[in-house]
Amino acid sequence: MPFRDEPDLRSIANDGGMLPITRLALARNSRTPADLVERLSFDPDQYVRLEATIRMAAPGSRDFGTQERVLRSRAGDPVEVVRMVVADSPACPSEVLEALADDHEPDVRAAVAANPNTPPDVRVRLADDPDAEAPPHFLAYMASNGSRMERLDIARNPATPPEAQSRLIDDPDPDVRSALAANPATRPEILARLADDPDVGTRWQVAQNMSTPPEALTALATDSGDYDSGDVRRAVAENPAAPPEALKLLVNKFPELVWTHPNTSPEMLRRAAAERERRLGDVVAWACGNPSTPPEALLGVATESAEQRALPEDVPIGTAFVHYSAGLAVANNSSSPPEALALLADDEDHAVRQAVKDNPNTPAQTLTAGGRGW
Repeated sequence: MPFRDEPDLRSIANDGGMLPITRLALARNSRTPADLVERLSFDPDQYVRLEATIRMAAPGSRDFGTQERVLRSRAGDPVEVVRMVVADSPACPSEVLEALADDHEPDVRAAVAANPNTPPDVRVRLADDPDAEAPPHFLAYMASNGSRMERLDIARNPATPPEAQSRLIDDPDPDVRSALAANPATRPEILARLADDPDVGTRWQVAQNMSTPPEALTALATDSGDYDSGDVRRAVAENPAAPPEALKLLVNKFPELVWTHPNTSPEMLRRAAAERERRLGDVVAWACGNPSTPPEALLGVATESAEQRALPEDVPIGTAFVHYSAGLAVANNSSSPPEALALLADDEDHAVRQAVKDNPNTPAQTLTAGGRGW
């Protein structure tokens, strides 16, 4: 929802004409203060109460007093799923769990049996309850049985357990699968399965996710979808976790992204830095500016640049351009060795000399000597 600051949230909460969908958004907003969430836990709309209870039942709440009041009050909620949230909460008081152990709904009793805070004697009693023998985790249960909005919330939740994530892999709604693929806490093996999803939006989210395993990203680098597959491949190239094998497959389609990527293989970067054809000038500059380019390759470029200055003035413009762009990239590279920067300190171009001066790897004696007019 668009209200980001606490005054905005309090203002909208005090609006007597607020629609249920607005109250629902307010309950879901992580910035909504605890006292407002507590108020929403008594809302006449069951979905608003559910969202508010989920918020307050989560572990790590900073307002323990409010959390306990909400859990105690919602333990008597007329809606089964709200009572399940309470019974599932690791913050639920033991006496509340004891009371819920006699709930008329078996799923609530099952959640009590699964809660580690349930008193031992209550666990013994529930062991004889056939409906509580295999207690489902609440989120896993909701992943299969919840509404679309509830499944979306579970898919986005970084605290969702693996069992619940597994149940969402084959969710009929592509938006739910896409939300699961976008979650940075989704397990790698689940992301690997989603990499084969028929929905291109889901595959795109997998391609962006830094938790996606290397082999899945490599497979997505050759995504065989329609024109949208270009977006999937670009997302792989932009992913900081993309492996060298995937980047190698994408170098012709997205050269700048690949040559500037920190995971591009050193051997590829070494070869690119050694190119001197004008048509490859951009590739050379990108490779020479990449911190992953081997230091000896950067030193070689700086050496050639220094030697080029000593050549006759009739050097082809194309060759001079490549030397200049490569030298400037080395001067700006935070991984350039001190020897390379010392060689470039006397470059005839002011931009190169300034970059050398600003580079943290430039030796003190080089700075003291001063180059050709800092």
